[in-house]
Order: sequence, then C-alpha cells, then structure tokens
Amino acid sequence: MNEQNYASFEASKKLFDAGIILETEFYWVEREDWSHLNLDGSSKDIITIDEKDDCDEFAIPAISFGDLLRELPAGMSLHKIDGHYSGYMLEYTPSYLRNGNVQFTTYNKNPIDAIVEFFIWFKKEKIKQIKKERMVI
Repeated sequence: MNEQNYASFEASKKLFDAGIILETEFYWVEREDWSHLNLDGSSKDIITIDEKDDCDEFAIPAISFGDLLRELPAGMSLHKIDGHYSGYMLEYTPSYLRNGNVQFTTYNKNPIDAIVEFFIWFKKEKIKQIKKERMVI
C-alpha cells in the first residue's frame, strides 16, 4: 500500500482534533507495544476497518484522496512542484472572486496532507460564515 495515497498520521490527527470525521476504509493506530516498531522506527501503522474492530489501540481515520475528493469545493487546484522545493502547492480561489485572488495557499510534501490543511481551514471558514449570518438575523 502506498502511504502517499493517505493523509499522514499527523494530518489525520489534525482532522480528528478539529472534529472532522470522514468515513474511510483505513485507520491509523499508534502502537504502544515497543516490540512492534516499523523499519523506520515509528510505531504508527495503517490498518483496515476490519482490523480496527480487533485493535486495542485508539484508531484515527486515515483519509485518502478519494475520501476528501467528495468533500472539496470548486476553485481548488493542486500543483506538483519540482525544483528548489519539491512537493505540492494547493491554492483556493472561490468562484465569486476574480481570477488571481487566491484566498488560501499551502505547501506540503504529501499531497493529501496539503488537502487536509485546506479542508480544515475551509470548514472553519464555513463555521465563521454561518455564525456571522446568524448574528445578522
């Protein structure tokens, strides 16, 4: 399995901590048993939804690009960057703004992590907008 197809443990935890829970087939677990270290020395693993039921550790949804794609608004673009900085740049320009008026930009080595950063920001902005509209009424 290619872990670049999923948000990192850290990005998945940010989503979870922000209260954004999406349905997914895979979950991150952080093993507490030191005998279960990965080759890179980490204690984090991606497990399937079936393995989650048999797991003693706390599991956080490991969001894939497909999971996020259904939730994303129009106006978002993701670009691969090679050169001085290698990774991905995500920009968001809502349709009601003129061309070139980017409202959000982020860079990340993992494309899914870049989308997660945007998605958390987008959800917070939506909540602010709803609160503002309620205050007007």
